[in-house]
Amino acid sequence: MGRYTEKFLQTKAEVFLEIHNMLKVVEKLADTDEGAHEGDYVARMRVLSDMFNEECQRTWYNLMTQEFTLYEQLEVMI
Repeated sequence: MGRYTEKFLQTKAEVFLEIHNMLKVVEKLADTDEGAHEGDYVARMRVLSDMFNEECQRTWYNLMTQEFTLYEQLEVMI
């Protein structure tokens, strides 16, 4: 179970770091009136958002599978 959590936390940290770095760039572009590139960053943000949501779903599914397995094992023991 720990491996799912570790992988999720690692992916989360990577995605959030990239988002943080992109926000810094977008803020600098806004300060210099070079907003033409913002569309590229918005598209990348959508991709990152989708990646993060998929990782959340995958982790949830894996953890629920583990929970169900544990539940079945407990029923067999009782």
